[in-house]
Amino acid sequence: MEAYRAAGYWREALFCAGRVPLPTNQVQELAIALADSLYEQKDYVHAAQLYLDHGSDIEKVAKTLCKGFLFADAMRLDVSRSEQASFESVIDHALGESMAEVTELLADCKGQLNAQVPRVKELRTKREEDPSACMLQPDRLTDLLTPVQWPTTKAKPRPTFRTTSQ
Repeated sequence: MEAYRAAGYWREALFCAGRVPLPTNQVQELAIALADSLYEQKDYVHAAQLYLDHGSDIEKVAKTLCKGFLFADAMRLDVSRSEQASFESVIDHALGESMAEVTELLADCKGQLNAQVPRVKELRTKREEDPSACMLQPDRLTDLLTPVQWPTTKAKPRPTFRTTSQ
């Protein structure tokens, strides 16, 4: 069980804990520890599932879902548990924070684009003037290309109906 836990195989660790059998409170402690680990790894879906299944408060589950941009699931949970206070205190607040985060990401992307477009125009002009100068020769790579620095984000891409396997 500890090997599974250390390796991050949370399902197997919980299965072993159930088969041993461990007392309920130890299984809950293990599940919460695994959920905390998943949260740190930014696996918010599975962390929220463990929090929900093993006795965490609904606000913590909703916060975890919102952290993973899973607002629809948080709202569904909120309605199914009749927790209107949770919506206003957790989900509404998380929506505002996420909007600010996405706005900041877009501003960073726009800044990168504004910084790179003039360089691309410069390279196109160089190519028109001297096509052989734009051949990707090892000694010319540093002259022609500038490194692109992408902004970091905590957002994880969510699968869509087009990208999920069926």
